[in-house]
Parts: sequence; structure tokens; C-alpha cells
Amino acid sequence: MSGYPNSGSLFVNDKKVEGTSQKDSNGSGELTCHHCGEVNTFWISGWRKTAQSGKKFLSMAFQQKEVVAKPEAAEGNPEYDDDIPF
Repeated sequence: MSGYPNSGSLFVNDKKVEGTSQKDSNGSGELTCHHCGEVNTFWISGWRKTAQSGKKFLSMAFQQKEVVAKPEAAEGNPEYDDDIPF
């Protein structure tokens, strides 16, 4: 990462084959949730494009690096879910 909170970096894709729709830039970043403080890391892809007006812009896509599976909800009431026979 770039060393700053809620930031990222993009680099030129040196392996792009000209004339293809491959990304022009790639990199990574991180965001911290202001509600829970969880840090999410993600990949960033960028494409140089031109709008109908002729103005150039960078289109970006984000993909989470680590997808954390949510724990499955236990069936029944876990407070009373013990193996005591009485």
C-alpha cells in the first residue's frame, strides 16, 4: 500500500497488448470502515477512456483481495444448545 490510510496506488500495466481491452493500470488499496474499523484491501484496475464529449478519463474497477466467508448461523438457540441430557 501507499502507507496512508484509505488510499492506494496504480501502476502502468507493462504487459498490456496494444489493441486489446486489457487494463491499462493495476494496483491495490485499502479502506477502513468508519463504523467497525475493519480494514478492507482490494485490487484496483484502470482503463484510459475517452467520453463522447472528447474528454479523457480513467475508468476503475475494484475487487476485494480477501473475501472472508460469513460464519453460518447455528440452527436453534445456541444458548440452549448443549449436550447435557437434562
